[in-house]
Amino acid sequence: MRHYMRKLILSSAGVIAGLGAAILASEPPAKPLNINNEVFNVIENASYLDKYTVDENGDIIDGPRADVGEPIDYSYLLSRTEIKSIFLRTAFGLERGLEELDLYPDRIQKRDASKRVSIKFITEELEFLNSQVPYIKEFFQDIIKVTNIDFRYDLKEATDNDIFIVVGNAAYLESNLREILTGRKEPYMRDVLTKKLKSKSPYCVGFNFNNKDNHLEIATSIVFVDIDYFKRCLNEEVLQTFGLFKDSDLNFSSIYNDHSNYITPTVIDWKILGLLYNEQITAGDNYIATSDRLDHILHK
Repeated sequence: MRHYMRKLILSSAGVIAGLGAAILASEPPAKPLNINNEVFNVIENASYLDKYTVDENGDIIDGPRADVGEPIDYSYLLSRTEIKSIFLRTAFGLERGLEELDLYPDRIQKRDASKRVSIKFITEELEFLNSQVPYIKEFFQDIIKVTNIDFRYDLKEATDNDIFIVVGNAAYLESNLREILTGRKEPYMRDVLTKKLKSKSPYCVGFNFNNKDNHLEIATSIVFVDIDYFKRCLNEEVLQTFGLFKDSDLNFSSIYNDHSNYITPTVIDWKILGLLYNEQITAGDNYIATSDRLDHILHK
């Protein structure tokens, strides 16, 4: 994977539609969850119970994991009500600390699945990036399976449907971010974002710019990936460029929770992305319409 670009050039940027920021938690292992937890439905999901080891008290002490060393993935046990709640929490709302930007998405926003997306990496860490090519390709193949959106790795020219992924240490990322925000007309936006990002580690953030002719269609996205937390930042921030903007401490077994220790997308993460790109969920749907349609999809 060659590197053609040092400077980031945006060909057509609309308004910033959403921003997500990953914060890696450093917490002791959580206590085992009980099989009777209110977010689970063991009757609906009885066929998946054999994936888990449950002790005599009903505590889940082992089960499937998205990758080696990660927490148990409880996704298979989640009730349809909880799946719906996780989807709605991630599709509507905005990252904590950015409320004053008044950018709350009140309608479903997503990419046009018929348009190919160009992936462009911007970095000075070429040796590191080359070592991650197999992981990167597998990750985007998984996205293709869920969304039916095709990708190409085209680093030469900016198009109207790009995902720019800037990879480096905090100083390199901050320099690139400052360059982008300097060109924006809204100085308050630069000030708010700078303040938030300086207080967080790792330095991971993503922006979505909507199609200038359709403000509900995500077109160009920019993702900043802290090289020291490459996989966690890449996974969460890139997935958020598809329309699921918000993290929540309430999300079970999900990378859309800043205080979880999940690095790799779990079953529920892929599930809600697939729901977003279900043909029954359309760009422009409001919260109520989306809720009603999710009921139909999840209960059919």
